[in-house]
Amino acid sequence: MEGFTPISHNTIYQILVDAGLNNPLDKPRKTWGKRRFVRSEPNDLWQADYKLTDDDRWMLTYLEDYSRFIPGSEVFDDATSWNAIYLLQECINRYGAPKQVLTDQGVQFHTTQEGGKTKFKKFCERHSI
Repeated sequence: MEGFTPISHNTIYQILVDAGLNNPLDKPRKTWGKRRFVRSEPNDLWQADYKLTDDDRWMLTYLEDYSRFIPGSEVFDDATSWNAIYLLQECINRYGAPKQVLTDQGVQFHTTQEGGKTKFKKFCERHSI
């Protein structure tokens, strides 16, 4: 790109550390195994997860497992099934439906307190996911 000088990822990392934006770990993180979920075809599996942000909002991200591409990510006030469905529909409209979606056991994604299916699970079933 014209007007830009490429710099190494090590230089970027050091700038972040010097600015106090990234605190290096005292010791390496414990690994829980070497197995990664990697499918053999695009749109075979998407992973979904909510993360709490610094401003007490919820970021939902869908990750396409084969390419590690992120078809969608958005910040919401609440981590709800409706928000998960909204973003999944947006991703499907843009990139097509995945064969499967892998989530954690959050109440937005799995069985309701009454033992029934969540809106998210019903949405996935209607879309053959």
